[in-house]
Amino acid sequence: ARSASWVLAGNLGNKAFVFLAAIVLAPALGPMNYGVYAVALSVLSIALELSDLGLSSTTVRYASQFSGRGEQGKLKSAYTILIRTRLMIGAFVCGGGLLFSDFLAQNVLHRPEVAPYLKISFLGIVAVLIHSTFLSFLEAQQKFNERAKVLLLGGGLQLASLGILWLTHTLTVTTALLATIAAPFVASIVARRYTSLGNSRGAWDGELARVLFRYGKWMIVWSLAFAFQARLDTWMLARMSSGDEVGIYNAAYRLSLACNLIPVAVSTVALPRILAAKSEQVFDREFSSMKKISLVLALVFVLFSFLVPGIVGILFGHEFATGGGVLTVLMWGWAFHTLNLPYGNYLNVIEKPSVLAAGSVLSLVQTFFLNLWLIPSYGMLGAALSFAAAPLTINALCAGATFFYRRRGDHIPGLSDS
Repeated sequence: ARSASWVLAGNLGNKAFVFLAAIVLAPALGPMNYGVYAVALSVLSIALELSDLGLSSTTVRYASQFSGRGEQGKLKSAYTILIRTRLMIGAFVCGGGLLFSDFLAQNVLHRPEVAPYLKISFLGIVAVLIHSTFLSFLEAQQKFNERAKVLLLGGGLQLASLGILWLTHTLTVTTALLATIAAPFVASIVARRYTSLGNSRGAWDGELARVLFRYGKWMIVWSLAFAFQARLDTWMLARMSSGDEVGIYNAAYRLSLACNLIPVAVSTVALPRILAAKSEQVFDREFSSMKKISLVLALVFVLFSFLVPGIVGILFGHEFATGGGVLTVLMWGWAFHTLNLPYGNYLNVIEKPSVLAAGSVLSLVQTFFLNLWLIPSYGMLGAALSFAAAPLTINALCAGATFFYRRRGDHIPGLSDS
């Protein structure tokens, strides 16, 4: 319960700061420029996934087991493998992104005006990588209180920096991007001096690296497909609709992210506990609890989705008021996504990431074709419908696979029957 409280506090606090920052940023920039800002951030999120290649999720999975067994040497080696690999790949992604920013803006997004902002995003990859790697290591060691403090500090710095820019009349897309990228990086550097990680540097373990990369090959597919699917709506909307619609859609999307806070907190706490299960009985209890919690949360999100459409215009101004219906549909999407948490975690811990990868790829393909069909007719509402429909595919696949593997008796390797 205490771990869940810290995770929830960190996630809620960080997103509250980011949410308040969006309230400052969106009206100040207007729908058009806020859309440019959102496109640049979506490219940064994809670049981050390319630099990670699924290694973070894989490392957290194994590092949680090392931490639970007190194997500090392997834990430190896992952290060393993670940080070195991510920084090396991140450097290549950064260089390639800078070279091809103009091509992406002109030929992929059909928005040549966003090219300078894409370059800022690619330049910020290393800073964001350091921050996310630090959070992953704290999560693997189940130091949720320290992870929460880093998240709160990062969100607070972002809000403060954007507030200062707004008060000094220097808030532009460029300065907003720089503040958004720099804030979490500074938070990690500051927090690193005060966390109880001790000497986290370990020797490079070739055998462990092979294990991580072997398991991570499916997580690469899953993480990339999921990242592209989550931001494909923004890209295709930017290409096929007006700039104002991109900004309005992303303002609604920013609000809808509140639906993902509690599920993420539940999943973050539950996964290490499931991995640390000593018996089949404990495993079944944790899995059953996750299913009940996910169902309740999904129902709450659907009910609230009909009550909140007007909040978009109230918080962001009348220029964004048409995003109310979009917010409702996006909340349905997060409700469907929440239902998959127990099944995704189960497949992860029994080492069946190929199912997650297959589901994510199918959802990505589905989202692409739905956007092609719906955006020309319904604009940003069509993009929201595509986003909401995507989790249904992966839910069906993962739920079916979970039923099959549980009937067959698959569980965490080494688990006892009592």
